[in-house]
Amino acid sequence: PWVWFIIALPLASVIASLSLVAIAVKNKDDLVRDDWYKAGRSINQDLQAEHHARELGLKGVLLLEPAVPAIRVEIANGAALPDRLHLVLVHSTIAAQDMTVDLQRTADGSWWAKLPALPMGKRHLMLEPAPGVDSAEARWRLRAADVIFQGLPVELLPQG
Repeated sequence: PWVWFIIALPLASVIASLSLVAIAVKNKDDLVRDDWYKAGRSINQDLQAEHHARELGLKGVLLLEPAVPAIRVEIANGAALPDRLHLVLVHSTIAAQDMTVDLQRTADGSWWAKLPALPMGKRHLMLEPAPGVDSAEARWRLRAADVIFQGLPVELLPQG
């Protein structure tokens, strides 16, 4: 009987380690981007966009409408901004849960878009002009970090 006990302990550790390897392979870590070198080189452009938003005096407030679900963004000093804005909701750890939303200007001067689903978990937000608007004036960005949507307004500011 002691022989089986001595064999069972190493066998259990082998089975447990193989299970952990299978879990690790199946759920790979998304914390490092595949294009990290290109992203690192574009940091200066990002800083210029944030600086330009600060020069324009842009500040935003994002409101989640959970009943629809939808997002509404109001921007101070945003009258001259384009009619379409691009909002990226980056999940802190799971790239598959990142969301991109194109917002359209409404009659009251805010921007609105319907969401495919309510965002869950902690997010980093980036608001900028929609792709296709290419001019020096269109290079601005507002951000919010570590946002958990709880029905409260989220302040979007230039950072960096």
